[in-house]
Parts: sequence; structure tokens; C-alpha cells
Amino acid sequence: MSEEIKRPNIQGKKPILKKIFDVAEAALAVGNGKTPFNDEVEVKHDVVYKTVDGQDLHMDIYLPITKLPGKTPVIYDIPGGGWCIHNRQRRNGYATLYAKMGALVCVIDHRLVPNVFFPQNLEDCIDGLNFIETLKDEYNLDMDNITITGDSSGGHLASLCGVASSVPGYTDKLGIHELKVKIARCVLISGAFSVKTMYKTPCTHTLMVRWATNTKTRSDFWKWEFAKEYDPYNYLSKDYPPTYNAGGAMDLLCIGEAKNMAEVLNAQGVENEYYVGKALTASHCYVFQLGMKSCRKDMAKLIKWFYEQEKKAGVDMTEGYEAIMNFFDNYKEALKGKTFTKTKAKDYYIDQSK
Repeated sequence: MSEEIKRPNIQGKKPILKKIFDVAEAALAVGNGKTPFNDEVEVKHDVVYKTVDGQDLHMDIYLPITKLPGKTPVIYDIPGGGWCIHNRQRRNGYATLYAKMGALVCVIDHRLVPNVFFPQNLEDCIDGLNFIETLKDEYNLDMDNITITGDSSGGHLASLCGVASSVPGYTDKLGIHELKVKIARCVLISGAFSVKTMYKTPCTHTLMVRWATNTKTRSDFWKWEFAKEYDPYNYLSKDYPPTYNAGGAMDLLCIGEAKNMAEVLNAQGVENEYYVGKALTASHCYVFQLGMKSCRKDMAKLIKWFYEQEKKAGVDMTEGYEAIMNFFDNYKEALKGKTFTKTKAKDYYIDQSK
């Protein structure tokens, strides 16, 4: 079937949106990178998790600030970037929040389009997850407590890692390496899950989909041998990991995807929660902009969900969680090194859902 598909002449070229993504991500990283915990966390940069075709692929490992009793939970983050740029070092603030609560955090790079296409980039993400197994003794890791997270294109790849963890034979269909570890839960931010959604935005196929899939037209995409496997909605089942979806009402790239994902997960009986920010700041991946109060409030919902999931799993992250909420409530003062014993916003972050 694949030989009938017309391929765009993009091999070796730079995606049109690459520069735009790079500028936008650089701006996003400024607000995300500021936390009062940065100096408290040790980061092992540029750890090679895989070498393929002479290229080393790296992850940064954030060692937990708070030493929890028992084994250490794991966060595995796949940063977005339109499948075409790396943003590993631009997620340091996000990674540090999890490390503050006591998790070991791995933030990865994968091979980029148009040098490779799906499913090779997904295979890299799976290989990075499998690499964590080699770290379990050194860092006393809980291999039954791995949370995968990702944003935008990283949210797409993270969602498919969730599929690989819950659907036997999925990786066989793609002809890629098997996922050998189990994912406990997913945290997905502005996930670019389905090309059906991206098709609703003018010029998205020309600017994004054909670069991500190496298919020239929409009809070519539907003839593509991996069209079904590329879309996580086709493989969500009752065994999919518990999931949190964050989205923004002003997100023109992935509009409606958080709700779409929740509806399909609900239909399958999967434990999940989603939230769509309504503020004017609620654009693509907006929750990373910790300098904005509305973004901090919505990031707090995500962190609260993760905290409660860990509590259900028997892991008490209260000390780090409360420190983060105090930071969110007292942003400017906290960045100056002041400490607080009680949040200014009372129980807003703790108890708003009730």
C-alpha cells in the first residue's frame, strides 16, 4: 500500500515551522525555567540512552530533591516541538517540580523529522523507557510507578507509549522494539493526538502533517500503512493507564483534543481527568508559563492530580507538593528566596474541585 503514496520532497530539508517553533519554545522556556528549587536539584545532562546510525540520543536526569521512603517514582518526559526540534533543556522548570516532590525525572530527545519519520521517533521514546530499567538499582527506582508525560508532539508520542503499554502486539504492527516496562499513568499537555484535528486548522497539512508523516496529501495519509497506528484514538482500551489531559481554549493547533481524549477514555472506562483553560493566556502548552498566574493555577491542577495518584499508590509527596503550591501562590517572593508555611490562596489548589 505504501508504494502508492506520493511523498513530499522534504528529505533533508528544514520544516517551514521549525524556526517558528524554535522561537516560540525559547520564549516558553523563560517562564517555565524559573523556580525556587533549581539550585536544589542535581541534573545529569546528556546521558546517552541509545546510539542509532552513529547518532547518540540523550536524556537529562533530574535527581529528586526530597528523598522519599522506599523506592523512587519515575517521571518520563517527551518534550514537544512539532516532531522537528529538540526541547529537552527547555523543560527544566517542569522537570524540577516533579523532582521537588521526590520523583526521578528523565527528559529525552528523539530523532527528528524529516531525517526520520513515525514510527522511528516512537521507537526512540520506547527505547528510552526501556533504558530506565538499567538505572533501577543505581537510583532505587520503582519500576511499577512510571509516569509518562509529554506536550504537543511529545504528548502524541507519550500517548502512543501508553498504547504500547496497554495493547499487546501494537509495536509488532509497527515493526519496532517492544516496550518492556509498564506505564502507571499519563500526563498529556496540549497533545497533538490526531491529524483529523490538525486538518481543521488551515494549512496544517502543508505546514505540519506532511512533515510529521512524509505523506504529500490528505488522501495519501489515509493510504499510509501506519495511518491507523499513528492515531492513539484507534487503540485506546480499558487497560490504558489513568490519564490527565491539559488543554487550552485558545490552542489553535490542538483545539478540543483534551476533551476528545477524555470522551474516548470515558467510553472505554479508563480513569481520567481533563481540564481546558479558559483564560486568554490558554494557548498551546500554556501551562508552562509559570510567570503568569492563570497558567500557574492550571499547572497546579495537573500537579494536584499527579500528587493524588501517587498518594493512591502509597507514595506520600506532601512535603514537596505543599512547597510547590506555596511557590505558585507566592511566585515573586518565592523566587527571591522567601519561604512560606501557608498558601495565600487558602485551599484553592488543595480543595477547589470540591
